[in-house]
Amino acid sequence: MQALKLVTTSDEIVNAAPTFDDFWTLFPRHEARKDAAKAWTQINPADYVPILIAIVEWRKVWYAQMRDSRMIPLPATWLRGERWTDEIPPEFSRPAQIAATNLPDLPRKSGEIPAHVLAQIAKLKASR
Repeated sequence: MQALKLVTTSDEIVNAAPTFDDFWTLFPRHEARKDAAKAWTQINPADYVPILIAIVEWRKVWYAQMRDSRMIPLPATWLRGERWTDEIPPEFSRPAQIAATNLPDLPRKSGEIPAHVLAQIAKLKASR
């Protein structure tokens, strides 16, 4: 059995794989959890991080548009429709002139959850 290692620096932090609970916490509409969990399991795990990043961006759009929660897709529908691949309206997207390498919150490794997404998850969990 391997002993747990104490993490002492931010470079040593290894993000756990994104979970359905992370998705559920971020998604603004909390209906039909069982169906959403089933849809989550049918997705390629390589898409989990892009999904979480997209939800953070889409939350900004939906709130800026002052959408009623009934006008936000159900979580399972959003997942099955691969809506994380939808283009964010230009007025809500990051400026094109910013190079991806200059953005501090982008994953450094494949499968790593960006800091701004982790912060959003923590904030939402704390507000419950």
